[in-house]
Amino acid sequence: MKLRLTLALVLATALPAGAFARPVEVLSKEEGRRVLAFMGQCVVKREHDLARAYVMAGGDRQLLEGTGKRLVQGECLPKSSMVSIMSNDTMLGSLAEALIKADGLSAPASGFAAVAPLTYAEPTPVRTTDRDGKALPQDRIEAQQRGIAKKVLVNTRLRFGECIVRREPALSRAVIDTAIETDAELTAIKALAPAMSECLAPGETAGFDRETLRGAFAVALYRLSHAATSNGASS
Repeated sequence: MKLRLTLALVLATALPAGAFARPVEVLSKEEGRRVLAFMGQCVVKREHDLARAYVMAGGDRQLLEGTGKRLVQGECLPKSSMVSIMSNDTMLGSLAEALIKADGLSAPASGFAAVAPLTYAEPTPVRTTDRDGKALPQDRIEAQQRGIAKKVLVNTRLRFGECIVRREPALSRAVIDTAIETDAELTAIKALAPAMSECLAPGETAGFDRETLRGAFAVALYRLSHAATSNGASS
């Protein structure tokens, strides 16, 4: 069955004028994942170095301030009346997987024990005053708190992925090599259950599903593989 092409946009600021005037269709989970994979592959072909920098920075949103729109390539947005907004962490995962395949990366036989811990962009503290020192309204403070909570969640997922990839690099890569939303993908993820139990702290939750797990593995594999080729220097 031919995949329905879907317009996928990452940043609201990158939306063309009138984009929301068109009807929005809800995609199935499989369709949405395939669209994101397509976009990741296309963007990497057109903006490889920028995509690489974004992934190597662990999805640091500061990088998007000046160049983020270049990660939303018009030619990479399938033509359709449907619009799907993907979050920064799903974008990060799709780019990382596309980079792994485009660069032909594979985990070193020696693993990543010699690679220093990866760094992650931490959220900035809540601001309670504006630049003039005036108190910010409560709704703006709460919006900052929601943004911080989201960033903490993303970092938890990424660190979880790093922990698993360090323990089981080959099995983690096996997940990336499966087709999306297949029994093979689920089987490959289940094979990592022992490592998952070791990497998630008691009582800690991060809302994982196949997509977020696969994305976290891809980001960790790409960053750690590059660090390993740089004599274990942290990326």
